[in-house]
Order: sequence, then C-alpha cells, then structure tokens
Amino acid sequence: MIVKQKTRNSRPDSSAVYISPATMKRMSIKVGDLILIMSEKERETICVVLEDESCEDDSIGMDMIVRGNLDVGLSETVTILNIIGDVSNGKSIVVKPDGDSLGYPPDILLEDYVKPYFLGQFRPVTEGDSFVVSKENQPHIKFKVVSTDPRQGCIVHDDETKISCVNPIDSDEESDSDDENDDDDDDGNNSDGSTTSTDDSSSDDDSSSSSSSSSSSSSSSSSSSSSSSSDSESDDDSTSSSFSSESKSGDKCEFHITV
Repeated sequence: MIVKQKTRNSRPDSSAVYISPATMKRMSIKVGDLILIMSEKERETICVVLEDESCEDDSIGMDMIVRGNLDVGLSETVTILNIIGDVSNGKSIVVKPDGDSLGYPPDILLEDYVKPYFLGQFRPVTEGDSFVVSKENQPHIKFKVVSTDPRQGCIVHDDETKISCVNPIDSDEESDSDDENDDDDDDGNNSDGSTTSTDDSSSDDDSSSSSSSSSSSSSSSSSSSSSSSSDSESDDDSTSSSFSSESKSGDKCEFHITV
C-alpha cells in the first residue's frame, strides 16, 4: 500500500492509520482492528485501523510519527502483514522523553503527559516506537517506548498496565567516555590515571644493547684476524656473502660469512 499523509485530523496519533472504506471491505478489515504493518526496510509496528473516505484506494494514511516508526516517506510502500485478532494487555511499559522534555522531571511527565495519553484509549505499543503527546497551549513532547512486557507488543490497559517514565540516556556522552577510556589504555595508563611502569623493559633494552655492542666488538676483532689470511679464498668462493656494519667509532667493518 502507498503511504499518504493522513487527512482526517491534524492532531498527531501514532497508534492509528487510515484506509478507505472500499479497501477495508476488500481486505476484510473493520474499524478498530489492529494490523501489523511492515516497511520495505523491515521495520514493524502495530496500529489501529480507522476509516477515511478521503483516502485513495490502495493507499494508507499515516502521520509523520507512524512514518518515522516504520522509517518510510510519503509515496513509499508498506505491507499489511496480517490482522491481529488477539494482542495481549501489557503488564508494563517503560518510556522516556525522545527530545525536548521542556525541563520537566520524569514524574511530572508521567502524570501530566504519558498517563493521560493512554487513559481509556487502549493503545497498541511496540518496543522502539515513538509517540507524541500534546497538551492545550503546550508544545508537543515526543516519547520513545524503551521496553514492553510482553516484548512483541501489547495493549496499554488502564487497570493492568504499569507505566513508567525514565530520564533520557545521553548515548553520545557515554560513547565519548568509552573512547577516552580506550585512548588511556592505548597510552599505557591505568583506569585510575596512573602510568604503567616501563623500567623493566628499558633495562632489558639497555642490557640487550650492551650485549650487542660487546658481540659486535668481538666479531670485529675476529674478522680482522681472519680477514688477512683468507682474502683470496673469500674472493673465489661464490657461496660466501658479506655485509657491513657501523661500529660506535663510525668505522665500517667488513664481515664475511661462509655458507
């Protein structure tokens, strides 16, 4: 079905979609039925079906909140997977402000915005979806459904569903904090800010350097003594190889290794 902007009323309603009477009859859908809708990006949500005579056949009217939940734009297509005959009443749902909360604490948002939005409406909710609540002479506040019990979606029932509102989590700050910790670890710093000691490795390097220098000096002396007696042999021997190395004094010494 082709996504169209809803025309029935101007108030946002993330729990309803609108279909023409002819389309509803053809699909055996009745007003008030719950349907599972899936977008081409395989995002799903549950909505209540309402009738709209101004809606074109084979199209479905939805507001920008529902389109956002499905991640679709106008003129894109969605699929009605099935008519849901039985959706469980929710045991609990958790929501959080998804944007500007006007500075209200969660308990005020819960009592003044969230609970009145669900009261007596029996709205379907799906984990991860957003909804918008408006009050007279007040800006809209957007909320996101953090979790539902049961998880596959449920109906918010006045007497059975416990509703909770929590503070929004600033994921960007958490991510920045994680990155800083990673950088500290890479620099050899401990989580408490101290620096891991590297004296042992430095000592090992100095010892290795000293040993290498001594070995180089010994090899140079040995090479010098053998060089005079085997110059002709090394020139003729095709299997020998040579390389040079700088001594500490800057002199170049020739090493001859016979394979």
